[in-house]
Amino acid sequence: YTPPLRHQLSDGTGKLTIGARSRNVLQFSGQISRLELWSNAANQQVIDCIVGCGEYLSLLSIHPLVTSTFSNGFRTIQLNGTASIPVYATLLSSVRYGDNVEEPVEVDRQVSFQAFNGDELSNVLSVDISVKLINDQIPDLDLDTTSIGNNYATTFEEGGPSVLVIGSNFSLTDADSGNFNISSIVVNLTNPLDGNEEYVMAKGDGAVVVMSTTNHTLVLAGPASLEDFRVALATVAYVNTATEPFASNRIISFVVLDAGGALRSSLVFTVVSIRLVNDPPVLQFYANPNTPVTAVSYSEGDGQVSLIPGGVKISDQDNSTMEAASASLLSAPDGIAESLGIAGSLPIDVQSTFMNGTLAITGQATLLEYETLLQSLYYENTDTNSTETARHVSVVVSDGSSSSETRYVFVTFSALNNPPELDINGLKASGRNFSVAFEEGGDAMTVTSFDAILLDVDSTIISSLTAKLLNSIDMTNEWLEVVQYSAAVICDYNFTLAVLSCVGNASSQEYQGILRSLQYNNSADEPSAIDRIVEIQATDIEGSVSESVYSTISITLVNDPPSLIVSSLQLLVFTEGGPSVYLLNGGVVSITDSGSVVFAFVEVIVHEPLDGKLEYVNVSNSAKLAVQSTRVDTVKASQFQFSFVVNGSSSSAAFVELLSSLVYNNMAPEPSGVERSIEVRISDGIDLSHPVHIRLLINKTNDFAPVLLNFTGTVYTSEDVSVGRVITQVKALDGDGTEVNFFLTPMSVFSIQKRTGVITVDHSLDRETVSNYTLTVTATDMGSPQRSVSQQLVVVVTDVNDNKPVFTRKDARVSVKENAKIGYTVALFDARDPDFGDNGRVAYFIEAGDIGGVFAVNGTSGELTVAGTLDRESTSTYILTILARDHGLTAQSSTTSLHIDVLDVNDNAPHFVPDVYSMAVDEGQPVGVEVGRLLAFDADTGMNGNLSYSIAFGVDATLPEFVVDSVTGRLATGVVLDRESRDSYYLVVVATDMGSPSMTGNATVTISIKDINDNRPEFLRNVYSVNVSEAAAPGTAVATVKADDLDSGVSGFVVYSIKNGSGIGLFDVGWSSRMITLFLVD
Repeated sequence: YTPPLRHQLSDGTGKLTIGARSRNVLQFSGQISRLELWSNAANQQVIDCIVGCGEYLSLLSIHPLVTSTFSNGFRTIQLNGTASIPVYATLLSSVRYGDNVEEPVEVDRQVSFQAFNGDELSNVLSVDISVKLINDQIPDLDLDTTSIGNNYATTFEEGGPSVLVIGSNFSLTDADSGNFNISSIVVNLTNPLDGNEEYVMAKGDGAVVVMSTTNHTLVLAGPASLEDFRVALATVAYVNTATEPFASNRIISFVVLDAGGALRSSLVFTVVSIRLVNDPPVLQFYANPNTPVTAVSYSEGDGQVSLIPGGVKISDQDNSTMEAASASLLSAPDGIAESLGIAGSLPIDVQSTFMNGTLAITGQATLLEYETLLQSLYYENTDTNSTETARHVSVVVSDGSSSSETRYVFVTFSALNNPPELDINGLKASGRNFSVAFEEGGDAMTVTSFDAILLDVDSTIISSLTAKLLNSIDMTNEWLEVVQYSAAVICDYNFTLAVLSCVGNASSQEYQGILRSLQYNNSADEPSAIDRIVEIQATDIEGSVSESVYSTISITLVNDPPSLIVSSLQLLVFTEGGPSVYLLNGGVVSITDSGSVVFAFVEVIVHEPLDGKLEYVNVSNSAKLAVQSTRVDTVKASQFQFSFVVNGSSSSAAFVELLSSLVYNNMAPEPSGVERSIEVRISDGIDLSHPVHIRLLINKTNDFAPVLLNFTGTVYTSEDVSVGRVITQVKALDGDGTEVNFFLTPMSVFSIQKRTGVITVDHSLDRETVSNYTLTVTATDMGSPQRSVSQQLVVVVTDVNDNKPVFTRKDARVSVKENAKIGYTVALFDARDPDFGDNGRVAYFIEAGDIGGVFAVNGTSGELTVAGTLDRESTSTYILTILARDHGLTAQSSTTSLHIDVLDVNDNAPHFVPDVYSMAVDEGQPVGVEVGRLLAFDADTGMNGNLSYSIAFGVDATLPEFVVDSVTGRLATGVVLDRESRDSYYLVVVATDMGSPSMTGNATVTISIKDINDNRPEFLRNVYSVNVSEAAAPGTAVATVKADDLDSGVSGFVVYSIKNGSGIGLFDVGWSSRMITLFLVD
């Protein structure tokens, strides 16, 4: 045994231990060859017992007169020697029982004593010894008996369930043989890195109580049996609820306590590896953080509407940046009119693309930057008549490895109910409000223009019209009324509220008539001079209320205004870029005022000055006339006042000259072509005269041709696009501001909407027939002379996989020699697919008929080659099914058949069936008698299988005994045969094919010649002479004669008889074989 088993006796017990009972020290087995004692504290008997026994008896006392002898493995002591009774009593009292077995059997022992005095034996006395076991063995825990050592290893995955920290094949043992319980087992997480978020746990079973001194120390408390502790140990698990646990391994120690804690097992450990996982990002909407859905509303015409107005929150446990995000419009019934986008600017490394309903955002950016991006995510719909179904938008973010759960935005939709439109100032006047003057004591005044407008673009029924006098000063002396009624409408004025209400469902035309007849009246003797304001609103049947319009009523106290009359007034025309035009255009001016001879100023109002300050009214000779002017611009009008610098006021003659010098000019490079309405009045310092109305036409010149906007020149559309589908829209801008019409040539396949420039498909497309169309788009303005611009538009028809591959040759037939080498080209297939790209790229396959896999087709070129060994004799014909399939996403395919004839080569030798013949023929037959027929076969065909027969061996070359027909294989005699000359023949017949080179096969033929009786018997001698004694008795043999016959069988059997002679009757013959014996008869 190596190393030597040595243990110094140092504990004072006198015991020698060989191989201590410890898990870490090997147990001893074998034979002790030498024992060295380094202490003399032990006597020989103890040493012998250690070596040879477990339990033993020993003596503590000795006496020189008595010798002790040990036997039976030291379980028997014999004391011999003559000594006194006290000596023996002392020796007997020193007898000791011992047991050095680690775990003795717990059974009572009995030691018997008997004395002998030399003559007689005493009675037997017995001592009962109770063996009590103690709990002195250290328990042993092996966490995984299938691996080396006592430790165990496992893995915990971040976010995963708890893991058992003890192997399924663990063992818990105790060498104590008694029924001792284990006190406890302490389980300790030695290096908790995630605080209270990680811990160890177990389940008790009643006998074992699970106690946690801390989150990281677990005590399985007994006392309980080994089996109870095994059940509890099997449930010990590691748990970690940290969202981002530390990646370092955790060490969990186990120690088993026995005998109340006095005995402790060796520490064993479980190593828990922490496998981190990439947590997906979390996307939350602040508006609804606990649900994956939020909602926004969209009304027709809203433009860009924020999808996540409440903001977003992106969090990621293990990433500080995001790599991508996407927003997908799951339904878009309005097609390309609907889009998603980012309202703000993008970070430097981030790009966004909207395609096919999905806004893809890619590039690395911080969480905050992606939050900002998504907060600016908008939805837009440019359709003027949008579908009202709700839209669903899905939003997801990705850290590059994992994606967040999908969040959804529901976009609720409502078409815009346009309220009624009011314009009480008329079509040709600027602004929508109206003003009127009511003269004290005068008749009721209409407070709207004669051509006031009330319309509703999406409702034909108006339900009410209200007119409210916002500042009714003269109370019941002033009111509002209408003079035109509709049968369906009831109008009533409430003096308390100063409101005229017209209620009833009627058409907008009927209410427009009511609006135009709305009047103000004041019966006060001295009305207040403050302007009255009338607020007017209309409500449609859907309940939408128009914007308010206002009519201002100026109250003119009785003061006769001046009178301004211009006769022969003509229509004015101002030409773009031309000179100024005189307002009165040579008309005769008359100014009168019954109460004044001097006048203060002239007022000119240009209504709806669409060109702003670039259009104005001035005097042609202002320097001469020393006239000063002022200008006041409002939204709806430009007001000019002209007065004289000297004295401030002047005579009517001076003002007639002033009025005659008024001119209109417009410096706008592209003035608005709308007709201007100009009013001219004169003031006496108190009142203005009634206006002189002047109509001014703007004669525009057409300077600019239209310009196509964002015109790319190329548009793509799929060949399966439906008829009527919009493929693009052309837009144009005309510098003159005139309307632009669009035209398209040719219009056989596509058409364009004249006003909108929308191009649609009118006929089905087929890329394989026409792959692109070159169209001419023309934009023409409505100016004079008309100007236009034209551009070529190329419509590229993109491919869909709508064609099958078509073989250029169908169901062909070819041939190939059976000895064709591998790689030999048999056929070349060509299938054409008119589709484009992968849709038209064809691959070839052998679908069926390739028996034995002897052919292969090149998937790209369609070349069919020999891939194995052909054997015509096994398979002479192949009918292959060749499949041609394109590479489209939804592949199209077609098949053709190829009939392959395998041509023969001379690769088979003839062979006879059978190749060994046995024949027979009678001798003496004439030449040409058939002996037999030989038959050979050749698996080849044609000349390779045509055979010729010949005799190669066994006949005389000069005069052959046999001949064979070269075609039929008929074997016949070549000479007259004589059996007695030769009774058999051995021939070799050869079959030779006609191939090149030819091949042969042999057959052996054995021919037996059958006998015929064609030979006489012949005596060996012609004369026999013998002497016979006269005393010869009858039966005595006299002589023996013999005759031979060359024939065989019966024909060669010789019968003897005495034919004639003098001895007839005296002699007889007998025969044996061919020997004839002559016998004496008498």
